[in-house]
Amino acid sequence: MSERTWDKTVTTGAVAAILGVHPNTLRWYEEAGYLPSVPRTPKGYRQFSPELVRLAQVVRESQPLLRIYGPIRRATFSFLQACREDCVATDAGITRDADRCTDPYLASRERLNALTRLLEDEHRLALDALAALDRFRNGEMTEPNEYRIHANDAAHAHSRPGRLRYIGAAAGRTGLSRDRIINWERDGLFRCPRSNAGYRLFGIEEIDRLLIIRSCRTAGYSITAIRRLLRAIDFDLLSSEESLRTIADTPAPHETELFPVFPTDTLPVTLEEMIVLTSRLRGLLR
Repeated sequence: MSERTWDKTVTTGAVAAILGVHPNTLRWYEEAGYLPSVPRTPKGYRQFSPELVRLAQVVRESQPLLRIYGPIRRATFSFLQACREDCVATDAGITRDADRCTDPYLASRERLNALTRLLEDEHRLALDALAALDRFRNGEMTEPNEYRIHANDAAHAHSRPGRLRYIGAAAGRTGLSRDRIINWERDGLFRCPRSNAGYRLFGIEEIDRLLIIRSCRTAGYSITAIRRLLRAIDFDLLSSEESLRTIADTPAPHETELFPVFPTDTLPVTLEEMIVLTSRLRGLLR
């Protein structure tokens, strides 16, 4: 958006035209608490000051960040709250400390810096998860060999109790709940062999796969993205030029037919885009 100097208050329609949003969007920003109460004319029309216009721009630009749940969403809310408070103080001509004289958006900038650091940390975590997946793809195991399940172990588990684990022991080893493990199996992230009595059996491959899935979920990947990555490994779908990073950032055609692609479905590229977005927000606060 081009720079514009505001020397007077403007109406909702004018601000909406500049921001490229519907006027109802600005009304919703106010109702949702992103904007403070906008002053009205005697006839009830909203009048946006330059600082309110700036705040509306920040709120609009920040919307993609609010679609990432968890710590990033909470940090974004914290940043927007600081922006709101700084906007109110600036509009009212309030100087709360010496630093505010030269930087009225100091608190907002500090929250934005914290949000940027969080995004950078999450990006490193996402890439670390891909590196762990690549090691898993190359057969690097974390569990000792005595827990490896051989082809006929499932049929003779009752006679080899020390070499296999049931779901309770697997949960303890991985730090996962039984329900989480069962849900991941239902989601198609792994298949677990059964004993003659129908109990799930966990050996080195299953434990390692659970640890890999946990790593990806901790990094923020969606179930859909993890399923896509594991399928590429299981069926050796990567070409010689392709990397797991490419797979992580490229949804399969069937993933986009019925449902929208969520930010965590393409996590690495999403986080990189959000880091660039914080740079734009920093520009708006100048």
